[in-house]
Amino acid sequence: MLIRHNLDVMHMEKNVCDNILGTLLEIPGKNKNSLKAHLDLLDMNMHEKLRVRWVGDKYQIPKAPYSLTLTKRRQVVTLLSKLVVPNSYSSNIIRCVTLDDGKIQGMKSHDCHIFMQDLLIPAF
Repeated sequence: MLIRHNLDVMHMEKNVCDNILGTLLEIPGKNKNSLKAHLDLLDMNMHEKLRVRWVGDKYQIPKAPYSLTLTKRRQVVTLLSKLVVPNSYSSNIIRCVTLDDGKIQGMKSHDCHIFMQDLLIPAF
């Protein structure tokens, strides 16, 4: 290989898309709203409303204002499940949508590209 460290834009875009969707839709394992992030806010003395609180014998993490409720998540995934796109534009996104718990998982890199470029603003 001539280039040892080659940056793949499509995979970086997929990682960003997964992280955005994971944070907004509170997908376990893909969520960036963690205890460590809230403890960092406490150390940096930032965002008073988002700081963790010590309640009893454990930390309590406040709900972020950008996190969607279950009904809002279901609205977003219902819109995406009813979406009809032209052939060869993207794969069938309904296969990646779970209507019961309002999650989107398993999108390929091209689907993430289409979602980030065209569907993010109308969906949210």
